[in-house]
Amino acid sequence: MDKTQDYGRLLPGRAAAIQQQLDHPKEGRLGQQIFYFASVDSTNTVAKAMAQAGADCTHGTVVLAGEQTGGRGRFDRVFVSPKSTGMYLSVILRPAEAGFGPSALSPLTAFVGVAVCEGIEDVCGIWPKLKWPNDVLLNGYKIGGILTEMATVLSSSGEAVAAYTIVGIGLNVNQQEQDFPPQLRGVAASLQMATGSVWDVDTVTAAIIARLDAMYPVALLDGIQSYLERYSTLCTTIGQEIRFVQNGMERFGTAVGVDGDAGLMVETTSGERLVLCSGEISLHKE
Repeated sequence: MDKTQDYGRLLPGRAAAIQQQLDHPKEGRLGQQIFYFASVDSTNTVAKAMAQAGADCTHGTVVLAGEQTGGRGRFDRVFVSPKSTGMYLSVILRPAEAGFGPSALSPLTAFVGVAVCEGIEDVCGIWPKLKWPNDVLLNGYKIGGILTEMATVLSSSGEAVAAYTIVGIGLNVNQQEQDFPPQLRGVAASLQMATGSVWDVDTVTAAIIARLDAMYPVALLDGIQSYLERYSTLCTTIGQEIRFVQNGMERFGTAVGVDGDAGLMVETTSGERLVLCSGEISLHKE
């Protein structure tokens, strides 16, 4: 019995419209199956529930919503997701099917950021930038974010394998300043606010799915160096003075690059070199 409708009201026409814009064969590819809901609390939450349910949600299944009532980012921060103005997308990946263990997925968030920027450029003709580790920026304003969540299980040999990975992307497309709460005005923006043009959300969505499909799994195999170079070009954090917290202490340094796992390489003010694999950083001037 199909439990999909338990998560919310489906909009099959919207899903079909996006799939028609994808020019790759469906089987085994990202976007092979799309569920578009009118409204959900969080597409990542729904995608995780669907992935755990099993058989009907194969690798590459995409969950979309016209609105999120409980959209979230890293550290459970709220991602404001008003109705019909943004792209709220989660994709279910089955890394073990491609032979990827958890460690191979370390640079995934960074490479998803590259794919998002490329998809936006394909449609809008503008290049966003990336702030390490997961923010999408345009003209210095945040227009989107990426949330990657993984579930691991033990294999028969006792080795941890990725049962599934959920890649969530929130993108502000046609929001106006009044659509954001007061605390985000002057910080967040949208494609429309930055360009003065209204964009078709489904067209932007299809372009990003196509770029995600082209990226995965190539970027995690032979194309890893190419995607690291693309990420380094787009990452505005590199070259900036930053502050970060390590072992409960606030520290300062300069971001000098990314390593092979897309960890942020930092030279501290005391001359120490280290790599940040996760966590929160801010520009020293902020």
